[in-house]
Amino acid sequence: MTNYTPIPREDHWSRPVAMAPNGQWISLREVVENEPARFSFIQLTPEQQSKLVAERIRQRPEYDMGILGLGLLDKKTR
Repeated sequence: MTNYTPIPREDHWSRPVAMAPNGQWISLREVVENEPARFSFIQLTPEQQSKLVAERIRQRPEYDMGILGLGLLDKKTR
């Protein structure tokens, strides 16, 4: 039988989605409400994109990911 338990929604509004010209991360809320000067994800270098993704993961209360052949990884897995 399928489990239809609702999944709690994350607070995506406070997580970074872009970078300001001064190098600071800008949240989704700031982008939508203030339309600041910014570099979007696609405009960032691969290194900056990696840092943005890492920061979004760091801000998540929980994080897990399944990898075939390795199993389940979470924030506690090193």
